[in-house]
Amino acid sequence: MIYALMTVGLALILGILNIPNFAQGEFYMIGAYMAWFTIGILHLNPIIALFSAALASFVVGVLCEKILFTPLRKFGGRGWLLNVFVLTLGLSLILQNIALVTIGPLYYGVPYIWSPNVVNLFGVGISYDRLMIIIIGSITIIALWMFLKKSRLGRAIRAVAQDPIAASLMGVNLKTIYTITNGLGCMLSSIAGALTISILPAYPTMGIIPLYKAWFVIIMAGLGTIGACIPIGILLGVVETVGVAVASEGWQNVIYLAIICILLIFKPFGLFRKGEVRGVWEK
Repeated sequence: MIYALMTVGLALILGILNIPNFAQGEFYMIGAYMAWFTIGILHLNPIIALFSAALASFVVGVLCEKILFTPLRKFGGRGWLLNVFVLTLGLSLILQNIALVTIGPLYYGVPYIWSPNVVNLFGVGISYDRLMIIIIGSITIIALWMFLKKSRLGRAIRAVAQDPIAASLMGVNLKTIYTITNGLGCMLSSIAGALTISILPAYPTMGIIPLYKAWFVIIMAGLGTIGACIPIGILLGVVETVGVAVASEGWQNVIYLAIICILLIFKPFGLFRKGEVRGVWEK
């Protein structure tokens, strides 16, 4: 579920803004730090921690779009996509070092978010915190899906994803859509980081691995296929868990990297997207 949240946020930004955001992992880090500060230092309710993490990352995402991406989109010319690739890498390093300078290199976490108890679910013991990750992650993704399907703003976002020029001719404000979409994508990654603060402690470079995993899921699902990222993200988590159980720690990385290599040979555009480049299977 964490991979699904991360990937949907990254795919949303990539699909609407056409930005390969390599700073997405740092919003995961922001969510983790906000949850640690709210729960571990201020001793507030976990719901408040989640809302504070979501709000903080949404604001930072909006500021990044206004201050960084919009001017680059306006003045970058034809090479603005390559420039934004470099820009997001630089933004990632800046956010990491801001966390390093202000908070330090130490690991910070909490013993539990909701309860230290273990729940017996269909004969399997699962910690209450992990169960709440599944529940809250599912609610968040369903809420996003309903927002994109039912609300007027969500329909405008989907219209921009299909054809930004046609959407603008129909009265859609592209700047507003880009700003809100970037904020929403960053917010989803921040919620993922906040949910895992009792399992994975917060530290400045903690977003690197979740970012890589999110990109792996997008490659497997296909660029621009936001809905397909959810089951693929969950499947990746299951594959990793089985890999650790059957083999040992570290082998799960070998398993999904092997899957991606095979996939790129046979389905270079991903499992759920058709493209001009044909793989071995189509040939």
